Amino acid sequence: MMTQQPQKNRKLHRFKLLFKSTFPVLFVAGIVSTTALTGCADPLSSKPNLTNVALDKKVLFAPARKNTDKDSVSLTDGKILTGENGDLSRDPDAVKWIYPGRFNIAVDLGQLYHIDEIAIRLQNGNPTYTTNSGRMFPGWVEAFVSDDGENYTKVAEFSRWNPGEFPKYEIGQERGKAWMDRLRFKDLKAHGRWVGLRIYGNARTVSDEMYVFGSPASGKSVPNAEGKSSGFTVTHPQLYFHKPYLELANNIPLPVPIGLILPAKMDSADVHVDIDLPSGLEIAGGGIGKVEASSLTPQMLPGGGKRYSFAVEGVKGIKGYGNLYLQATSWKDGQEGELQYRFGDHQWQSPLLTIPVRAAHVPDAPRLKVVMHWVGLMIFPAAGPMHCRDFRSWD
Repeated sequence: MMTQQPQKNRKLHRFKLLFKSTFPVLFVAGIVSTTALTGCADPLSSKPNLTNVALDKKVLFAPARKNTDKDSVSLTDGKILTGENGDLSRDPDAVKWIYPGRFNIAVDLGQLYHIDEIAIRLQNGNPTYTTNSGRMFPGWVEAFVSDDGENYTKVAEFSRWNPGEFPKYEIGQERGKAWMDRLRFKDLKAHGRWVGLRIYGNARTVSDEMYVFGSPASGKSVPNAEGKSSGFTVTHPQLYFHKPYLELANNIPLPVPIGLILPAKMDSADVHVDIDLPSGLEIAGGGIGKVEASSLTPQMLPGGGKRYSFAVEGVKGIKGYGNLYLQATSWKDGQEGELQYRFGDHQWQSPLLTIPVRAAHVPDAPRLKVVMHWVGLMIFPAAGPMHCRDFRSWD
């Protein structure tokens, strides 16, 4: 049970819970700790018996980029950019994303390698020509390897939601200037021909070089023992949640936005999605693409869970591909579990994936005395389930 808090603190907690569930993208730039670290911008060099096997290899992007031909070699050409006062966001040779949501990049190394390290240089800090923009460093980066370019295994992760990640990876947390940081996933003991990075970008994400340090592997590949199967892809549609966990209320439905990435040369796609809810979790409204959850008859699963199967035709890749209103109706405050899901197209299907779920109770707030209009609230459909009742919990 939650401990009693002063009235002011309870109000702040309710606001944070609803705000974090509704606007996860805005929290990517949040501060994890107050410790200031100095960014490390030096280029990486080869190690004993290990070379940068990604050098001069072409990079694949999902979604596609306007300057694909140029950008496909800019990240592996070995050229380190300096920019003006450390700011590469206006450098024409840097690779840039603006409010991208999640995006994937992958490199075909040409043959199987033992992989010791995967690294990428990313801009951090605050460009001098902006005001109060915070850090530009992405809030969530995952690394993958694959033998065939189709089935990827997750081998490393950086996430602002994991305590201590910034000092662990020596990522700077200062403000008021711009610099390049190196995110290094070291001592991987992995292998593969393909290497992928899945990044959740901030308002602006800028990079000039990525690295893969390894040595040629002989013989037939064996599974990456410590890796985790994933739905990473640069050749098929990929569904994603905007955060690595879901925080749901047990007394009101909260919106859970869902994004979709399409690979290069694919303007639209027919996508199928299975959402497996554990017992006690319910979809109160919303949908994926143009398919409303209320139009589906869920399949009952062992243990009391439900599977909702969405078949969406001709969808485009956008951050707001879907929006489901979920509620942990019979879960206790603080109860934890997981939601399972998978997705695919006519030629491919991801493995069954999981995302952690935490339940919380949102107490009723006092009756509103002053109403403040916030344009950001208008991004969600007016037809959200019981939307008028739900906002009684806001104050």
